[in-house]
Amino acid sequence: MWKKKLYVKNNLSPYSLNRTKIDLYFDCKKCFYLDLRKGVRRPYGPPLVLNNTVNHIVKSEFDKYRESQCSHPIMKEFDPDIIPGNHDKLESWRNPLVGIKHLHKETNLQLTGIINDLWLNTKENQFILVDYKFTSKKESISEESLWSGHWKQLSFYKYLIEKQEIKISPIGIIVLFNGKKNTNIFDKKLEFSSYIFSNFLDTSWVESEIWQIYTLLQSDSIPYPSSNCKYCKYISIVNRVS
Repeated sequence: MWKKKLYVKNNLSPYSLNRTKIDLYFDCKKCFYLDLRKGVRRPYGPPLVLNNTVNHIVKSEFDKYRESQCSHPIMKEFDPDIIPGNHDKLESWRNPLVGIKHLHKETNLQLTGIINDLWLNTKENQFILVDYKFTSKKESISEESLWSGHWKQLSFYKYLIEKQEIKISPIGIIVLFNGKKNTNIFDKKLEFSSYIFSNFLDTSWVESEIWQIYTLLQSDSIPYPSSNCKYCKYISIVNRVS
């Protein structure tokens, strides 16, 4: 039976900490601690098979434009000087089994992430971090409707790429694909509208939070749950009525 690798205090071997676990840390420090120190994970939701399939198709389409080094129509809509970026490590950085890594030597935490794509601003000769997101909403789509954590994710990836000493734009891009619901005919296909958003990627928080995470993992005290953690609230209610 597969067993999760737990964090061990003062372990000499680097401990892998990925972006998903950092999101968990921000969501609820107690759930984060129970997961990494005690091996107690939150219950899994259903696998996002359809979402992952669409993501694969979208990246494959952009890859065709990468081969010809031509600008995709979505790129032209944003900036005509942008084309798909070519980097010899891009495929490994996109591979869930490899990803992009940086060893934070002071804490011995191996920081890892999986990026969606790199675009290239040919005028500035800078790579741009890009994330593809998928949803299906009837209401209008705006930047304000995006989860703020998406930008934090991209900022973390920017931090990792900068540690590779690669020139990267301070601006990140999210391309949101919204599944249309204004049709009653399936015809074995889904239609999407696309939206592109850009924002400054602030990496100033990363170093301090890594140290906070390290301090928490080194502690033997289970932290208090987040006030908005639905998992901890559920356990609390169950304990009261049992």
